[in-house]
Amino acid sequence: MKRPIYESQEDLTHETKMKTFLETKWNCTLNKLPYKYSLDWFALREREPMAFVEFKHRENLSLTAWPRYMMSLDKWIKARQLTKELQIPFIMVITFTEGTYYGVFAHNGVHDLRFMFGGRVDRNDNQDLEPMVLLPLNKFIKLEKL
Repeated sequence: MKRPIYESQEDLTHETKMKTFLETKWNCTLNKLPYKYSLDWFALREREPMAFVEFKHRENLSLTAWPRYMMSLDKWIKARQLTKELQIPFIMVITFTEGTYYGVFAHNGVHDLRFMFGGRVDRNDNQDLEPMVLLPLNKFIKLEKL
């Protein structure tokens, strides 16, 4: 059975605004990836691969609420496979109440990760509960406005 896609028009608006901001900030082009890639963008600079990028808008969540950010292990594995193949980093961008932060995860790096079983429980979708990777937020850097 096909899973529902929970991406709303508001999510797409936040994504479009962030895409424009990051392209200017990082001097790159962010190409929207097909759904099968599980990530938002493929970043190119002067037509050369720069990074795979995922964006989450969580402005109702404080950066200090948790020491780590929970992400689907399946998404993490796909990101690692792609970055290893191209030897470029995976960049996770998250907007919190305090601003927007990003973490860079090199294709061959050691990242102080933790793992658990969990996920969202607010949508009554048992497919939202799965193995998760916990990314260390103390490694994230604040993105300053232009």
